This record gives sequence, C-alpha cells and structure tokens, in this order.
Amino acid sequence: MHEFPDLPDPIGREDDLRYVVNCIADAKCCSIVGVSNMGKSALMRALTLPEVKQAVLAGAADEHLWVYIDCNRALDRSEQGFYELILRSIRDKVAIRGDMPALLAQLNDIYETLIHPPTPLHVALSFNRAIEEAVLEAGFDRLVLCIDEFDPMMATLAGPVFLRLRALKDRFETGVCYVTATDRALWEIRNDRDAGEFSELFVHHTRYLPPLGEAGVRRVIARYAEREGVTFSERDIAFIREMADGHPGLLEAVCSALGHVTGPEVHDELTDQQIHRLVRERLESDLIVHSECSRLWDDLTEAEQGTLLDLAGRHPQVQPSDLRSLRRKHLVRLQEGGPVIFCPLFADFIRRKRRQHLPGQGVHVDVEAGHVYVDGERIELLTDLEYRLLLLLYSRLDEVVDKYDIVEGVWGTEYIDEVDDGRI
Repeated sequence: MHEFPDLPDPIGREDDLRYVVNCIADAKCCSIVGVSNMGKSALMRALTLPEVKQAVLAGAADEHLWVYIDCNRALDRSEQGFYELILRSIRDKVAIRGDMPALLAQLNDIYETLIHPPTPLHVALSFNRAIEEAVLEAGFDRLVLCIDEFDPMMATLAGPVFLRLRALKDRFETGVCYVTATDRALWEIRNDRDAGEFSELFVHHTRYLPPLGEAGVRRVIARYAEREGVTFSERDIAFIREMADGHPGLLEAVCSALGHVTGPEVHDELTDQQIHRLVRERLESDLIVHSECSRLWDDLTEAEQGTLLDLAGRHPQVQPSDLRSLRRKHLVRLQEGGPVIFCPLFADFIRRKRRQHLPGQGVHVDVEAGHVYVDGERIELLTDLEYRLLLLLYSRLDEVVDKYDIVEGVWGTEYIDEVDDGRI
C-alpha cells in the first residue's frame, strides 16, 4: 500500500480515493460500485484532477495520461459509438495539455477514419491504432481510462469489444489501466464469456462505495448553504445527517427542504426543534426524496427488495445470507439490536412499499401515483389539503397524531392559531 501523504481530498472521500489511486499506481484495474447518486461520478472526476495525479506520481505526472470518460456523452451505444467516445476524450485531454501538437494531429486523423471508416474493419482498427500507436508509442508510460456511467455499455456492447479491451491490457500490462464506475458489479450486469474476460480484470479490486463520512457530509451541506444563501446551525447539520446519513443525493434533498424553512437566520434551540419536526413530516411526501429513494429501489434485485420489505416489518425473519449483498452496498447496517436500513428516509420509503404489498383491506396510499384506495377500490381525487392529511396519517400508522401535528403537516406552522377543529 502506497502512502501518498500529499494526496488531496477534494470531495470528502479520502479512503476511497486512496484505494483507487493505489490500484492505478500498481497498474491494477479497479471497479467502483455504488447505488444511485452515492457519489461515483464525483470520485471518478476527482481521479483525473491534476493535483491528484501530481500527488501520486510527483515528477512522473506528465508521463501518465489519465482520462475521464463519461458514457452519458456517447453518441450511441454501438461499438463505434464507444470507441468514438474514448478517442474523443483522449483527444480532448491531449489538447488541454497543449504540448504535443504532433500527437494531437495524429489523433485527429485517426478520429476522422473512425467516424468515416472505409470498411467496417476500420472501426476497430482505428481504436487499436489510437491506443497502440498514437498514445502509448508517443511516450506515455501509462494510459488510465476512467470510464464513468458504464452500466448501459457493459450491458449492450458486442462481445468482441470486451475481448479487445482485455487484449490491450494483456499486451501492454502496466501500460494500460481501466477504472470503471457502475451501479452494480460488472459480473452482475453481464456474465457471458466475452464480457467475463474483461470483468476478470476487476475481481480482486472492486470497491463498494459507502455513504460519505463526517467530512464529506459537512462539505455537501456547506456547499448547499453557500449556493442557496441559507444558514445551517450545528443542530441543523446533525438533523440533516440523521435523516440522510451520508447519501449525497438525499443530503441535498434534506438541505433543500430544511433551507426553505430555516432561511438565512440563526435560530434558538427551541425554534430549531420545531423546524426539524415540521421538515421531518414534510420529507415523508417530498418529491425529491421520493425520487432518490425510487432510484435506490430500482437498482436492487427482486431478492434484495424482498429482504428490505421483510426488514421493514414488525417481526422480520431475515437471515444473514439475505443481507450480504445489501450490506456490501451499504444499504443495511448491523447494530446491537439487529440489522437496520441505513437511513430513516429510505426506511420510511421501504415501509410505504411494504404497505402496498399488504392485503387490500383498509386505506392505502400509492405515493408514487398519488392515488388512494379503500378496501382495494380507488376513490375519486382528493383536494390538496385532503391528500396531505391522508398522507400524514398514512405515514404515521399506529401513532397518535394530535391537532398541532395535523395543522403543521397540512396547512403549515403559520396556521397554528387559525385552523379550528371544524376545518380539520
């Protein structure tokens, strides 16, 4: 393990960044796996920052070419589209350097051949030529391709593409290194023989991205506060962390909900408590929170979803083997009282999902569709206030909800003295 004492931490993920740059320093391919919006792209972009490469390589920094490749920028998901994206990204990186005009001209020529190939064979030949002749023979000791948002490409590219990537690694060994970022492990996305040859490069160096730690959480909160002109006290920061743990997307959602209420003012402890109570209730029906949680849910297998639904029940019957993949993804933690879902907001979402799977008797709310069912029958549309009231009560089943809770959750705190029992 290399120390790299001067390694910067631009995103609050020092341990994760250190793990990946150690892999790159040893020319080992590395796979970053993380659930939706956990911060994979931020980590991948940080890898190619000049100050990070300088801290790892010192005087040899110019002898390595580290390239960030965003698969969302691909023109299509074909073999030609994938090669075009890689070559375009390499060409842009060389252009930014500004000190290799001959290489840039050569890459431009190869790029034109790739875009307008005389024969279909020239697509793969142009890619090979760009890597082998143009880049590695130009004097670079190592080409590091940091391939972000790789899931769709991994799922759809033709098998020979993966064999070609594997062949380049086998031929140049320490001269080529791949870093990928995906929502699921590469071999879970695809396990056919050709793709397996490529995935094999990452088996011993796969990093499941955890939620942000304290430093990263504070960085997200401070960035939001500065951008939106709001003030968060230490009590606010603790509340945000409690609700979202270290999930960057959920942290932003809670910051938004809290920032709209607290504003730029600094409040006393009692006021903070009242604000947190109000925001906690609003988060249960917050569209951004719901969207973030839905993405997490959609990334999971049916077995993982079933385990979470069981875990959200009153008497879960979950076996340790059922939790293994969810713990790897940092969505479930083991505590003294047993396994728990990693943050309250996602736990609330799972509990609502569980209620949708219960028998059709009673009142049920489909939060995603905004529909209400009584004994399995959908009822007519409710007014906005009626729906808010029902959603509040539905989110707090088996709890006492007093008048003040209802007024705050449905009308807002400013109506505490104006709403009488009759209006409720």
